[in-house]
Amino acid sequence: MTAKNILKKWFANFKKPTQEQFWAWLDSYWHKGEKIPTENIEGLDDIFGDVATKTEFQNLENEVVRLIKNIPKTGIQHSLKIDLKANVPTAFDLPENAYFYGLELLENGTISIGTNEENPNDLGEVNFEETPILEIGLTKISRIWISADMDTSVEPIIYVKG
Repeated sequence: MTAKNILKKWFANFKKPTQEQFWAWLDSYWHKGEKIPTENIEGLDDIFGDVATKTEFQNLENEVVRLIKNIPKTGIQHSLKIDLKANVPTAFDLPENAYFYGLELLENGTISIGTNEENPNDLGEVNFEETPILEIGLTKISRIWISADMDTSVEPIIYVKG
């Protein structure tokens, strides 16, 4: 890279830069068509140095799921295994002292979950290959409807008030 003050001298009024000087000028700058390597961007590590990688985030997510499964009886728990038939909406009634948290897919398939049979996906949809858990967040609801695109099994995750 040629310093700016040198380049300016080569291209001053009434000067005629040589081919080598012109090429040196071009080589001193990033072309719009070139990708700038991240290690050449000053301060980028300071900005993104503490951001988790995709693998680190997935490991953390797996650990959270493991911890949720091991919470004692009062608290978040998996309630029971529900076997689903393809394209047949299935109702699941929650206990009176429970809040719905999410749904874990135990086998392949795409699952829709909703608040009524007519709208069986208003709470969300999840594909086993993308992620085995659909997290809704704690929701007070008495019944959920679950529908699958193929025969499969799921486990509702609920929070039971002690």
